[in-house]
Amino acid sequence: MAGREQAAPFFHLPPGRRRRTKPFLVRILHTLGNVGMTGVETFLLCLAEAQRLRGDEPHIACAFTGRDELLRTAARVGVDVHPLPVFDDDRAGLLRKLDGTTLLARRVAAMTSLARRGFDVVHPHVVGVGGLESLLAAKAAGVPALVTHHATLEFFAPFRSRQSDLGFALEKRWVRASVTPYAKARDELIAHGVTSGRSHVVPFCVDLRKFERGEAAASAPGELRLLMASRLVPGKGHPELVDAIAALAPQWPKLHLTILGDGPERGAIEARIATHGVQGHVTLVGHVRNEDVPAHMRKAHAVVLPSYMPGETFPICLLEAMALGLPTIGTDWFGIPDIIADGVTGFVVPPRDSASLATAVAKLAGDPELRRRFGEAGRARAEKELSAEAVANRYADLY
Repeated sequence: MAGREQAAPFFHLPPGRRRRTKPFLVRILHTLGNVGMTGVETFLLCLAEAQRLRGDEPHIACAFTGRDELLRTAARVGVDVHPLPVFDDDRAGLLRKLDGTTLLARRVAAMTSLARRGFDVVHPHVVGVGGLESLLAAKAAGVPALVTHHATLEFFAPFRSRQSDLGFALEKRWVRASVTPYAKARDELIAHGVTSGRSHVVPFCVDLRKFERGEAAASAPGELRLLMASRLVPGKGHPELVDAIAALAPQWPKLHLTILGDGPERGAIEARIATHGVQGHVTLVGHVRNEDVPAHMRKAHAVVLPSYMPGETFPICLLEAMALGLPTIGTDWFGIPDIIADGVTGFVVPPRDSASLATAVAKLAGDPELRRRFGEAGRARAEKELSAEAVANRYADLY
């Protein structure tokens, strides 16, 4: 993809972070469809900041509703965010359906106008399939498109619509590259008609500067501080993890679990903690801003995510743990085994299996040297393959 000559840097890095001005600049229009601050937004902001540092010019287009944290973070790292049209009000029934038929056209028009402002690539980020408006806008503007899938087609199947089916049909016909974060998801795309030559695996990433490894958290004999960073929603594995903690607490009185995040399952989780009588072993912190997560993780000895949630994909909290040199425990579920090398960087256990989860936790509790080896191996992999810089370079090759 042709870039444009750049006479001077389009942004200025603080002293100590200056880099040589590149002769070419790629202007990328990232687009988002889902709502809220989830792993999709966390990854995109990490990628966009790394692209900016390598001399590219990333922008984000999305609806602003429910995106206060994204807007604050984007402003802090110097990435422009452009608003997309939303429903004007909360009308119901036929009026809302009529609004819905016009919203697509309004968004296509807005994105087309944006894409024509000298962008080199339109890069939709879709959950399952989607991004119809982004693809139509890219085609209208004559700009190539690349799609990153943030969930599998299997997960998305119950939510299919005529609009999503049309978007996927256009992706297979028009898009230069379709990207997934792990190999089995790529194989699924190929099985559904995306050509192998246009299907690529690029993992999600972590900013090693924000998750720089420091001194290992101190621990007394038999002490283990676990951390889980996840929304409190069904399928994340909170019940099984609480059950595992309850089973281990008599033998490991210094075992403690900290849970970051909030959501509709909080009441049920609190009730389960109370039923087991492990209030002294489990702390629910509530919602934590992305920028505050590293400080919480640095207090932990290991990070755990026993998920069996459909569409889990490639959890970024595990990448962040590896960047900090922490061992990880996860489940054999979607892309998690592509993150955790079982027996090398952590443990992979069956989903919905509190006994196996307890066994893995006990092994870490009883062997500080094992924790150290797992952490070293995880950090090495994060530096080589999962850093924001490495992933930004992979996308630059595709662009």
